[in-house]
Amino acid sequence: MKIKAFYLSAVAAIVTGLVSCDNAELKYDDVTGPGRLFLNEAVGTAKSVSFVIPDDGSVYTVTPRISKPLGRDLKLTVYVDEKALDEYNKQNNTSYTLLPNTNYEFESSAVIPAGKVVSNPVTITLHPLTTEQNKTGFVHALPIAVKAEGDAMQVLEGADAFVLAATPVPYSNVVEITGNSYLQTRFAEDYKLSSWTFETLFNPSQIYTGNTTTWLASAIGYYEQGGTKIIQDGFMLRLGDSGGGTKNSLINGMVSRSGKQISSIPLQSNIWHHIAIVCDEGDITLYVNGNVGYTAKSGYAATQFYALNGIRFGNESASGNLGSLRYRYCQVRFWSVARSVEELNNNRYAVPADTPGLLGYWKLNEYTEGKAMVPGSTVKCIEEDTPMTETETYLFKDATGKQPDALIHRASANTPYIFTPDKRIEVGYTWDGVLAQ
Repeated sequence: MKIKAFYLSAVAAIVTGLVSCDNAELKYDDVTGPGRLFLNEAVGTAKSVSFVIPDDGSVYTVTPRISKPLGRDLKLTVYVDEKALDEYNKQNNTSYTLLPNTNYEFESSAVIPAGKVVSNPVTITLHPLTTEQNKTGFVHALPIAVKAEGDAMQVLEGADAFVLAATPVPYSNVVEITGNSYLQTRFAEDYKLSSWTFETLFNPSQIYTGNTTTWLASAIGYYEQGGTKIIQDGFMLRLGDSGGGTKNSLINGMVSRSGKQISSIPLQSNIWHHIAIVCDEGDITLYVNGNVGYTAKSGYAATQFYALNGIRFGNESASGNLGSLRYRYCQVRFWSVARSVEELNNNRYAVPADTPGLLGYWKLNEYTEGKAMVPGSTVKCIEEDTPMTETETYLFKDATGKQPDALIHRASANTPYIFTPDKRIEVGYTWDGVLAQ
């Protein structure tokens, strides 16, 4: 796997250039009192820098600095501060994970000479992320901090640490749904939620023309009316409309009985997209790659999700009409909270499985072969009395351990199981791993 080089020297020059030599941006508790120690790169609003480490590695430099010179040498320790990374994640809605020590090297000692305000730059040698590290989808971060030996000088709070964020090139094994089949993520129980989020990475091999409707995803739910269960809750995301009038590149959605809504953002064939529905106390937003596709109001206090049906992908039933199209999915998540757009954008390719509010997380990056109970091929809604038969299938684990395995339901053995390894799943990239124009 080759990664196009992104040279950190350019980034370093930009960041360093944000800090003027006359310290105009610095703020001290008392400029006439004790001096303060900080990292030049951490001054101002920039507390991190993100980059892809090229295949041959790279280097980055940080520069310890004090607010005014001393009459003696000041010995310093440069170190990795895990607490600084924890605080950064909390403040920025990120889930950066600590970069292993096998991925970097640097000299931990530095000195600011008497009469000077800066030390020599500390060079950090960075080694590229491994294939497995890239596949996790997590940003691997190195939180560099500085302190004076023996606490000889206090640090300038908020400017004593800087985060180097090594962005992965996200790769995954990918399930492809085609022909007369669908993927189903099942629930362990019914859910009635006032706030919730659904998200997935999605890549359609083709966008139909004409009046053919295909199904991106649907979650059947129900509500009670006069003691009768009515199957009309949950959500559906279709591409196109069988009655015409809706372009097949646009998501035709209906969420929590909010009525038909059409996204303003067209999807592209063979391109990866991040699709999300966020319901915040009845306020509904459909996001495409972090941009608002549409907004709506449900008008109801909560959305009901039906455990037996979970969420279906690719077709409404196993007799669906994908034909030769391939709908590719990974990183499917279902939440009991309304995620912010920042949280969606910062965690597209991975999220810790124990994140609060995460009800189900199907990465779809590996499977086991096994048996599962499925309904007839034309059944769109499974109920308690729906006849079920056992079939051989692929099973996909839920990373949270809260939900049953996801499965593929095929109408016949003529519809193949397709599982493609090592694909670049980055938003805006093609199925062949090239940035779309």
